[in-house]
Amino acid sequence: MARRTVALYQEPDTGRIQFIGIESVYTVVDGKQINIPQKIDALRKKSRNHELFCPCGCGSNLILVAGDRNLREQHFRIRDDGKEHKCHAVEEGDVSIDSKVVLKCWLDEKLRDPDILTRVPIRNVDSSDRKYEFSFLSPQRGIALIYSHKRENLSDEKISILENNKKNIRTYYVVDSSNGGCGGQFPEWLMKIQRIQGYCLLLQIDGIEYSKAEMKAVFYSRDLDGKWMEQRIVEGPLREYQFDQNRNLLFRDRILEEMLSEVEISFQMAQNRIRRKRIAEERQNKEKQERIRQLLLLREEEKRKNQETLNRERMKRAEEARARRETEEIRQRKEAERLREKEKQQEEEFKTRLAELLDQQEVQVRDPKGNRWIKCEYCGRAMPEGMFSSFGGPGRMNLGICRECEKNNPAATETVRPVFRKRRENGGRNNCPLCGGSLLKKNGKYGSFWGCSNYPGCRFTRKA
Repeated sequence: MARRTVALYQEPDTGRIQFIGIESVYTVVDGKQINIPQKIDALRKKSRNHELFCPCGCGSNLILVAGDRNLREQHFRIRDDGKEHKCHAVEEGDVSIDSKVVLKCWLDEKLRDPDILTRVPIRNVDSSDRKYEFSFLSPQRGIALIYSHKRENLSDEKISILENNKKNIRTYYVVDSSNGGCGGQFPEWLMKIQRIQGYCLLLQIDGIEYSKAEMKAVFYSRDLDGKWMEQRIVEGPLREYQFDQNRNLLFRDRILEEMLSEVEISFQMAQNRIRRKRIAEERQNKEKQERIRQLLLLREEEKRKNQETLNRERMKRAEEARARRETEEIRQRKEAERLREKEKQQEEEFKTRLAELLDQQEVQVRDPKGNRWIKCEYCGRAMPEGMFSSFGGPGRMNLGICRECEKNNPAATETVRPVFRKRRENGGRNNCPLCGGSLLKKNGKYGSFWGCSNYPGCRFTRKA
């Protein structure tokens, strides 16, 4: 940090307070940045006479420290008089003081006014008693320059007072380049400057060297999307900026206000081109969307027609299937009726011939459903085999003893056992020993066994 870059001086004749910035001792001669001997001598004289004081109001006397080898050595310091001072002076940053040194050299070179004042309080220009100040003032040319390292230092009150009390002075505002840019946001502080002078001046330095300093003129405007954009008017070395006789700021002999108008027109034309392009794109998008919508409608209509065709075909196939089912049901019903009629006829024929069939004893008598019929030897009734306790045997294939006769007719009981014994004697291993029927291998809950084929008429069993 550069220490004590400002000293306070009170004019003995008028009693007016002046603030002397260390940048006042710098100038440019033939493009070379040097100290001003007369300024240094005058400040040294004032310091020897105890006329320079600390601007904080602590009452400390200041003396000038100025070297001839390094321009950065220039500053003020408290006189070592053995007294303790409670000083509250605010230290100024390197960038701020270096920028003021560069701007002082620029104004000296372009205005050619040997009496450019630095850090001029507004009350020295008009009746205001506020502490705001012009960074530089050339009474001879009527040009003032206000430099701010931080844009927030330019409050509405400060700008208002400086603008309303400057009389016929043409004021230019300059801020450090670090304040530039906006990232789409509203540049509130810089817009205060733009409303006054139409554009913003951004200073970029490389240390204290005036020859390396550059300045950019920009303005801020919103694009079609409402984002704030920084538009460059011109950018180049600070020494290529100058003032004309009407106090207009020029860059390479062109007035910045005129260049601003061209850039504004160019920006508006670019925005108009973008607007027209967007309108055209929007129209194309609408047409494209309409084509897509029409295509979707056509596809939906085609899909609907295809679905209707499929539904008709499905209904047709369903109707054909229903007709086939009805036809098949009719055929099956007729076939069932025919079979029932045939079975009925066969049953009637069987009943008609049953007595005749039972008289022969060579083949078994079975009805159309496969049920075997037997004739009881005692009561003469013809019944299915399940109604008999015994039947069959040599010479009596279709004869037997019904269960009722076995229970109620003693003669039948007497007859059964000899027949069974006879059949047991004459039966083979694969024949039932009781009735002569075939033995079949069966499975029961206790395992395999041989059972009579005449079951349930004959209940003979044997282990397998």
